[in-house]
Amino acid sequence: MLSRTILEKLNKQVNLEAYSAHLYLQMSAWLLSQSLDNTALFFRQHAEEEKVHMMKLFDYINETGSLALIGSIEAPRKTGFASLIALLDDAWQHECAITECINKLVETAFEEKV
Repeated sequence: MLSRTILEKLNKQVNLEAYSAHLYLQMSAWLLSQSLDNTALFFRQHAEEEKVHMMKLFDYINETGSLALIGSIEAPRKTGFASLIALLDDAWQHECAITECINKLVETAFEEKV
């Protein structure tokens, strides 16, 4: 079984990955509305990749005999963007934040020698 701390962080990450999938799908929708079809496809594919990340974490939690907890996934805060550059900047900032969460999770795992 996983420690309580690791389990909480993994469950949080499951939900962050789900939110990321929703965010990138919303970005894809906006890009389609702007006739930026190729970029929309990229973000749609990225949304699918985030779902894969979510499922890998979900499966790992359950394989350890722990319980994956699916919380409510909030809708993306933004549905429109001033420009493609603004959208890309938001995506970059989101990726940096998610990467920081993963890094903290890994740091905790090293500390607990999981």
